[in-house]
Amino acid sequence: MGDEQPTSGSSRRTVSAWAAGFVSSQIADQLFFLALGWAAVQIASGWQVGVILGVAAVPRIVVLIFGGALADRVRPKLIVMLADGGRALIMIAAAIVATRQGEAWALIIVALIFGALDGFFLPAVGTLSAAMVDRDHFRRVSAVRTICMRAAVFTAGPLAAGLLSWNGTWAVFDAAAILFGCSVVSLVFVHPRRRPTRTTADEDRAGFWHEAIAGLRAVGRDGQLRWLLIIITALNFCFAGPMTSVVPMLAAHRGWGGAGLGLIVGAFGLGAGITALGLLAIRRIPRAGFVTISAAMTAGSALVLLPLRSQLFWTLGCAFVLGCAAGVFGTLANALVMSTTPGEALGRVMAVVSIGLEGAAPLSFVAAAWIAGATTPAMPYVIGGALLIITAAAALSRRQLRELKLT
Repeated sequence: MGDEQPTSGSSRRTVSAWAAGFVSSQIADQLFFLALGWAAVQIASGWQVGVILGVAAVPRIVVLIFGGALADRVRPKLIVMLADGGRALIMIAAAIVATRQGEAWALIIVALIFGALDGFFLPAVGTLSAAMVDRDHFRRVSAVRTICMRAAVFTAGPLAAGLLSWNGTWAVFDAAAILFGCSVVSLVFVHPRRRPTRTTADEDRAGFWHEAIAGLRAVGRDGQLRWLLIIITALNFCFAGPMTSVVPMLAAHRGWGGAGLGLIVGAFGLGAGITALGLLAIRRIPRAGFVTISAAMTAGSALVLLPLRSQLFWTLGCAFVLGCAAGVFGTLANALVMSTTPGEALGRVMAVVSIGLEGAAPLSFVAAAWIAGATTPAMPYVIGGALLIITAAAALSRRQLRELKLT
């Protein structure tokens, strides 16, 4: 650990342990929100359900500002372990609330605390993934991250359904607690190659607020980072709503039912997973910046084309292409952010990226649902795809972004 250079074998063991912990944490995270929604429906009215599900975003975004600064000061491994350990305890509390048919306010408190812990977890886990390997392995670590996230989405739904039918909501919360605990145990075997840069006395006196604002300014000053953040946020905003809140409307409108909905979501996930596996195997990607922007433009084109024909196989093909493009983009963009950012500021930059993602998704859900209701379910796809193509074209005009490289 520290500044020691581990062997290739020890590096692989570290990445494997991190991947096991990360996928456990991601499955637990998915289980929590599924169980929270189900528990909310059982004990709360319509508007209260919305509050319970949405309230976690508020502390998450607020804490992210300081969580990034903390990840640059303190060992990110320790922060991730404490965050996942805290979330395991919160899952136990949520299980108790579920078994006792508690009030809505109890679930709101659980969601608030969970969101705050998420705010510490997100920048720290990004910093930790960069600290485990040399810069020439950032792309592969990003590919492992994408695979873990897709595996979590595929696993959590069936697991939650089985647990709910077997023993109710409390069983899902308990399973999440166990998985968060497994993440903590896995991280014991993670040995980062680098530690955070020690702060000076002046920086200590300045405090977290100064460091957090400095991170925002660093992104604003760096043209490459600024455009990476813009296109990452744009892609998430343009496709999150259509592929989350509107895809059920599209399936119902076309008469495909729940089976069609599942196939569309599955085709998207399959495409993203396959491309992540491919990027894990490829040794080198020349002109990674150009490939990343091209993937965003391809995703925009797939969004525009997806609803234009009423045949299910056409929609599945477009969803698969969209998943492939999103998988390439997400993996390479994450690796480019890690390679472009100075190591001592990575936590704060990852916090800014997370704020963009966390802020874009709910806005996209609302905007896409409103457009679909006011027009047709096809329109959010066309508008979102067009906006993404325009953003990607603007990014493509930036030479410094086109020429970004990954070793």
